[in-house]
Parts: sequence; C-alpha cells; structure tokens
Amino acid sequence: MISKFKIILLTPFLILTITLSSTFEQNGVKEGNTKISIGFDDDKTKGKEANRKFYGSYGNFISNDVELFVKLKYSTEAGIDSCFLELGGSYYFLKSVTLTPYIGYGAGIECINSQWGTSDEEDAFIGIHNFLSENIAISTEFGVDFINATEYLGRYLSVNLTYFFD
Repeated sequence: MISKFKIILLTPFLILTITLSSTFEQNGVKEGNTKISIGFDDDKTKGKEANRKFYGSYGNFISNDVELFVKLKYSTEAGIDSCFLELGGSYYFLKSVTLTPYIGYGAGIECINSQWGTSDEEDAFIGIHNFLSENIAISTEFGVDFINATEYLGRYLSVNLTYFFD
C-alpha cells in the first residue's frame, strides 16, 4: 500500500514531466559524463521501524548505457550511528527526452558506531531519472537489500537530486 507521503512526494514529478517534456532533451546519461547525487531513502528493514538514510553518490558513465558508482549512506537510529559504503553499477534503458529508467546492483560494507565491517550488504534496485533540465534530474528508486546475497534484509524507496557533468 502506497502511503500518502509517497503519493505527495511523487505527484510533482509527474506534473513536471508533462509540462517540461518538449522544452529540452536530457544530456546527462552518456559516455564520459559524471554525476553527483544527494538524497534520502525511506528504509524498511526486516523486523525494525522505518528509517531514513541520507546519502551522497558519485557516478561515472563508462558507456552510453552503463554507469559505475560509489555511494555513502548515513543514518541515526535509536542512538546508533551507521554508515554504509557501496560500490556498484547501473544499466540505463528506454531513454527518452526527460525520463530515463535504470536497473542496478551495489555491494558494500556497513559501519556501526565506528566499527567497519559489521555486515556485508548488497542491494538490487530499479529507478528513473526525471530530467528538469539538460543536466539536472530528480530521481526515484526502489530497491531491496540482502546480506551475503541470500538473506533478505529489507526494502527502500529513495528520492534524490542529481547533477550530470558533461
């Protein structure tokens, strides 16, 4: 069931897509470009309350369809500071003037209260960039998290602002 918060959050993206769709063409997803993103995700870990994680990421496009990235997430939950360093890749498909969907996979390690390596985590995700200009996009992403690629850990929905450098 989609919460009212998520509906309110996604509605402006749909309106912007309709109103801006013919005024420019995205220039971000192409070989040689880099991107930076900042955002947050609403994380629902198995057996725990929902948790918001803030993150930043840096990506480099090695082809017109493939990006390699590094991501750093941070959260505080019940007085416990945690961060997550992730490396991964995304594949872009069905690119249009303003909407560009992608799928991807990332793996990394978690740091809880300054102790690195407390768990190895992976995530698989699908998302879409909604370009507001040639190089700026607001993106939404849905993903699932695993421990050691076998044990389901939770799911997340993220929203971020991305700038693509030519």
